[in-house]
Amino acid sequence: MPRRDKDFFRAIPRVDLLWITGGVALLFAPLWAVMMSDIVAPGRTPGFIIWCVLAGLTGACWFLGGSYRRIYFIPAVLLNVFVAFGGWYFETRASTTGGWFGPGTRTPTPTLEGGIMLAMFIGAFVMIVSFLGRVATPHMRMRAELRVASDIHAALVRPIDRTLAGLRVVARSRASSTMGGDLVDLIERPDGFDLVLADVTGHGVKAGVVMALAKGVFHAHLRAHADLAQAAAAINRDLCRLTETAMFVTAAIVRVRADPAGSVPDSAECLLAGHPPAILLASSGPARRIEPSGLPLGIDPNAEYESAAVTLLVGDRLCIYSDGLTEAVDHDGREVGIHGLEQQLLRSRSLPPDHQLDQVLDTAPDGPGREPDDRSLALLAVAAGSPP
Repeated sequence: MPRRDKDFFRAIPRVDLLWITGGVALLFAPLWAVMMSDIVAPGRTPGFIIWCVLAGLTGACWFLGGSYRRIYFIPAVLLNVFVAFGGWYFETRASTTGGWFGPGTRTPTPTLEGGIMLAMFIGAFVMIVSFLGRVATPHMRMRAELRVASDIHAALVRPIDRTLAGLRVVARSRASSTMGGDLVDLIERPDGFDLVLADVTGHGVKAGVVMALAKGVFHAHLRAHADLAQAAAAINRDLCRLTETAMFVTAAIVRVRADPAGSVPDSAECLLAGHPPAILLASSGPARRIEPSGLPLGIDPNAEYESAAVTLLVGDRLCIYSDGLTEAVDHDGREVGIHGLEQQLLRSRSLPPDHQLDQVLDTAPDGPGREPDDRSLALLAVAAGSPP
């Protein structure tokens, strides 16, 4: 059974799990009796009930093993062996009168056992239909809605791998749930482009909705304002009006202006709004942090922002990321931190930008002690063959 179905049965209330398990047990309870005797002889009710209980427990254990926890497969197999071989022994060898069921008869007369079998089938049907109506149907509807949300998120936050103005731009975002709150985006302008990496507080559908809203606000103001600090202030004012008090957005924006002469730009402009420092990797030597930072967007409508100029040389890579990478915890309970991310980037800087990005995202730890967060990374690279 797919893991998502097991997660469903583990997440529902225990009473609902017992209810559907009981329905499965009742559904399978009479089957062995039907298979072992054409018509159960009257007067052998205790033996009939024993076999029904064993068969019902067998069906319930198989169901729990496949949908809840695999440990239930062990009693399911043992019960199956006992019912199959034990039933054959008791009914054919243990007694000359035919065992617990008694000698079979082909006279189709109503019996107490037949009434019990009918009641079991009816009870199983009612319990399963009730379960589907109360629990499974709403769950399937929710899953369908989440699937739509996931498709929308994939359309809004696409992987980026472009070469613009002689610079390689790659970016990926990996949501921790169906719909994440991180945004990576590349906004082209007549005089260059803006690389955006934003992180909405929290994650899940609510953060994803705010992320989609923020995407439109970023596009509107970054295209309209020539000054990056003014664009950030305008974005902030709009998000203050459009989001809840407890929801805010951290962002890293890298603006590159194309050289009118057609050469590769030798600088970029970096603005951080409540976001972790950007990391500048040279082709050799230590990493350097760029840390101009204002308040996160959506908190104070009067907040002001400033940007910093970043010199770009041949082989340099400018990295922006979400805190899901730096706050990841390894299996020893240690947080990666900015220094740990810098070391990962330094160790992999000889790789092509897209391979480096995938390696960092793929090797990010997912240890115990903290709920996973959305993880995003973007790289702006000056190709080794490009003139400064």
